[in-house]
Amino acid sequence: MAQAMPNDTLQPAIDRLRALVDGLWYPSETDAPVTVVVWPIPPSESNLAGPALPQELAAAGTPITQHPAEQFFQPILSQPFWHSPQGDHLAQRYQSLQAVLQASLSHLRTYRIGQVDITLYLIGQHPSGHYLGLKTNLVET
Repeated sequence: MAQAMPNDTLQPAIDRLRALVDGLWYPSETDAPVTVVVWPIPPSESNLAGPALPQELAAAGTPITQHPAEQFFQPILSQPFWHSPQGDHLAQRYQSLQAVLQASLSHLRTYRIGQVDITLYLIGQHPSGHYLGLKTNLVET
């Protein structure tokens, strides 16, 4: 008899992330909304370095690079404006989001797909075995 995966914790994690990113935009040359993404990855894929996830994320031939999770937050948390009275609320939201992701997901990585018009993912593995994280777009010319 197959043992059920602990999916009872997956939906609350998704709901919590959706609440944290509600109305949240990622700053770049063209600001874009941050959304929650979920992938059911086969158990044979032991971590995000496996071949299945990058194939899921990018079309063949599209440049994809992998980075530490902190790179997703670096443009916001390292900018002095976001720590000013005008931008502090955004920095606080991103710091809360970062803390929740780091506490609840393993193998957390940033994936940049494309050049100039970039799809940006921050994905980690939930205890249920699914990959869960964030997606946004940014423009760098």
